[in-house]
Amino acid sequence: MQSELNQELLQNVWEEIIHKTKQSKNNRLYHYTNVNGLLGIIKDRGFWVSKADFLNDSEEIIYINRILDGVFDKFQTMVKTQFTEDETSRQLWAMYLKVMGEVRDRIEYSGEELEIFVLSMSENPDSLTLWYNYASGDGYCVGLDTLEFISAFSVDNGILHDDLYCVIGEVVYERSEQEEQLLTSFLKLFSFVKEHLYQIADLEKTLFLGIVATIIGHSIFFKDANFANEEEFRLAFISKDLANQVKFRGRRGVIMPYIDFQLKDKLPLRHIVIGPRNNSDIAKKGVTYFLKKSGYNLEQIQVDYSSVPLRY
Repeated sequence: MQSELNQELLQNVWEEIIHKTKQSKNNRLYHYTNVNGLLGIIKDRGFWVSKADFLNDSEEIIYINRILDGVFDKFQTMVKTQFTEDETSRQLWAMYLKVMGEVRDRIEYSGEELEIFVLSMSENPDSLTLWYNYASGDGYCVGLDTLEFISAFSVDNGILHDDLYCVIGEVVYERSEQEEQLLTSFLKLFSFVKEHLYQIADLEKTLFLGIVATIIGHSIFFKDANFANEEEFRLAFISKDLANQVKFRGRRGVIMPYIDFQLKDKLPLRHIVIGPRNNSDIAKKGVTYFLKKSGYNLEQIQVDYSSVPLRY
């Protein structure tokens, strides 16, 4: 019973985080890559999903440490003025604050507690920043049907199997919004625990699990405002142990861990944009011929050149 309740609590945490991250406003999600990446994506019907702490942001996952103290302080202030209408609420609040204090004293979240792998997407099909950062200016931008692509990963509220979650949403860059989302999630966690109070065998352990899971979940979608021009929408795969799935590749002199995530069927391709530095008259011809030979219906896929006016 307790393990089932903990599973329900974790689902509640993930659902709250996904709800708070803005869902895609567009019917396309885009992934920037080089020509070899494009060939592999289409051939293998999938993506190489990088370990989060190896991404280009040096504060990936650990950025949340910047805002935790402020949110904890605001939370404690709220406790003094709210949710003390009955003795049960007062006692639960006291326990919640005690455990939150333990989390605050013992954990500076490092992202090492879980295996987190991230696939970075964007809703922008022609971003100069993304062309340079991820496609060398002469790569390709792969556009997928949002609902069809996400549905391939949205199994049982994000649970792909017993120990692997997939959470999906838009990255949040505004600090005030980050603080508000985290604070709201802590309040929702309190409501969940109160509702199931008499089913919980070890209240402190359950609260600790919920608070840490809330921090981890939000850490995936919080980034420094300096990265806002990336307009990132991401899929994150989370597990305690992905040892059998992790592979390695070399990139810029570094050994990079990744997982190879493949779809059972063809990718829901709808749009491919050719990078602004690729002015070859046969680039578009090569893409369309490759798609045709790979079994894709060309009537469903638009192939364009970037409109960014780069000379070099």
